Amino acid sequence: MRVCFVVSTFPRFTGDPEVPWLLETVRRLRAKGIDVEIFASSYEGMEPHLLEGIPVHRFRYFFRRWEYLTHNEGATNKVQRSSLYKLLALPYILLGALSMVRFCRGRKFDVFQAHWPFPHALFAWIGARRHGARLSLRFYGAELVLAEKLPFVRSFIRAFMKRADTVDAISTYTASRARQIYQRKVAVIPYGSHLEISVEAGAPRERSSKRREILFVGRLVERKGVEYLVRAMPLVRASGVEAHLTVAGNGHWEKEIREAIEEKGVGDLVTMAGRVSDEEKASLYKKCDVYVHPAIVDPRGDTEMLGVVLIEAMAYAKPLIASDVGGIPDVVKDGETGLLVPEKDPEKLAEAIVRVLTDPTLAEKLGKAGCEFLQDYFSWDRIADSLIAEFRGEDRPADAEGCDDDPGR
Repeated sequence: MRVCFVVSTFPRFTGDPEVPWLLETVRRLRAKGIDVEIFASSYEGMEPHLLEGIPVHRFRYFFRRWEYLTHNEGATNKVQRSSLYKLLALPYILLGALSMVRFCRGRKFDVFQAHWPFPHALFAWIGARRHGARLSLRFYGAELVLAEKLPFVRSFIRAFMKRADTVDAISTYTASRARQIYQRKVAVIPYGSHLEISVEAGAPRERSSKRREILFVGRLVERKGVEYLVRAMPLVRASGVEAHLTVAGNGHWEKEIREAIEEKGVGDLVTMAGRVSDEEKASLYKKCDVYVHPAIVDPRGDTEMLGVVLIEAMAYAKPLIASDVGGIPDVVKDGETGLLVPEKDPEKLAEAIVRVLTDPTLAEKLGKAGCEFLQDYFSWDRIADSLIAEFRGEDRPADAEGCDDDPGR
């Protein structure tokens, strides 16, 4: 079977921090005999290339120096922030469609899958029509947020949801938002972690001090809610718990986070580590005592649609604390694989952090249960098998039956 992934963003090189889980998805499918090629946008003039033997066709849509609508941050977020990005969207759509027509010559695919269906469903539909192939849509959520603000985006998505042979989403929450646009079956097929996890990853570490380590990893954007975690740190200190927070990542919201650190006087309790390599990130996961993800629903209505960093922390058998928003409850089962707290609530965050850090039995229980849940629901074999069954129009394997509903069922 030959499948074409139609995407906005795809890693430019091995180790690229952009959507590494998408590259891992392709690796896993190819290992199971599925021949996958990528149709993606260019970035600053980047030409078609091979990545680990995977053909990546890059379509050009503007002058080299201005080709940055995608990568480094979601295109839908950029479009909502700046008129310049809105201007880039039109040539992106027109030239993407024309490039797909040319791309289809001399190639044959059985399935075209549009990731982030606005506007990529159009490109995938053109390919599917020309090849008599199946059309599949895969929702990550950003395009659904945009659809709530722009009626023409909503109409676009509805039209292609009607035409698609299959539709899936990465979380229960994302699937429910897609069904609000057009009522049809939307399978829930998550992604997993691309990190190589060693067998020692979840082993207890030796402590050289009483200080406990709190970790956050992710792009520093408003919807991550990191400033609320910073504001919880004085409350953690006031409880008598000696704890330190490491924030790993970068982004345009860093200024606001640093202002919160200064406002609360917790510069000695918080380290801003910046963007870290996979090796450094693995070390941070291994050393931390609790992973905290204080996501919020931002003023644009955007939030965490799943949370790959939560999945990564699970692999290290770390207890999780996260906000009860978006797709996070697919990962964090309150009281089972972690603790859920209300968004934008430093007091509740602090209470949960203190509870986990002062109760080793609870921390171990949550970490172990999370690791077991990861090995079941977020295993790459299960994810790849579910996608392959979808591509073939088959019922998914028995171990994926929960994909259409609550994964914690």
